[in-house]
Amino acid sequence: MDKEYALYTIRERLGELKRRYNILCNGRDETGRELSYGTAANYRCDIKRDMNLLYLIEELIVASPGKLCNLSDAAAKGLEMIMEPCERHRRLKG
Repeated sequence: MDKEYALYTIRERLGELKRRYNILCNGRDETGRELSYGTAANYRCDIKRDMNLLYLIEELIVASPGKLCNLSDAAAKGLEMIMEPCERHRRLKG
């Protein structure tokens, strides 16, 4: 995997997660619907977990030598899952 591509997608995902975290700090979801304190706290906890994992992965990629990251199939799949998760628990009005 190309390091530049991986770092770009990680940083894009971090930006999205930060934006969502800030919205949840105000007790609302992305659609503006008011959330209970507990629900917002659960969502923020999930976002923080993903952000911390992305920070770890980013540091590991930056520290690796060369322009390519040699990842096993399982590691590459895990990286793709954290960068572009399914988010099946996320409620959006459609």
